[in-house]
Amino acid sequence: MEKYSKKYVVSLIVKLMQLLRIDSIDPQSMDFKIVVQKLAYIIQSVGGIDLGLKFKWLSRGPYSKALANLYNIATEMLYSGNSEEVSSSDLQALNNLKMFLEDLAVALDSNIDPDFLELVSSVIMLCKDVYPKIEDPVTELLKRKPYLSKRTIEKCWRYLKDKGICQ
Repeated sequence: MEKYSKKYVVSLIVKLMQLLRIDSIDPQSMDFKIVVQKLAYIIQSVGGIDLGLKFKWLSRGPYSKALANLYNIATEMLYSGNSEEVSSSDLQALNNLKMFLEDLAVALDSNIDPDFLELVSSVIMLCKDVYPKIEDPVTELLKRKPYLSKRTIEKCWRYLKDKGICQ
């Protein structure tokens, strides 16, 4: 995390949580950690804001070890309101991500929740950030997460493809 301070990175994640109205998740829960991880990945991979984070694939999709040490900072910011001011260009990028995620949630007939964010970030990672390139991200995600609906994964992938995020 070279480009931005840790506190600024967390401020961006917390701000997107607030914009999406998913900032009331219990900070001690696994869901909170999933939301922080997946939003950071989406901010960096789709939002165009290089947070300087490295992500790898774990069972729940994209994961950054560097973020694991920042959950307490995120919790403090959510409850104290003590976060860094987000630049106007980054705020615009976060608002664009908010609209993108809300539109995708409507397309998938879903709520923006940890499961939704896990699905979206997993499809994005498999279609653009895995080497060697995966030819069929839908089938690959079904192998890795057989409990997901093929129809939902396909709808998500098509939406991301139509937006130019996946190819």
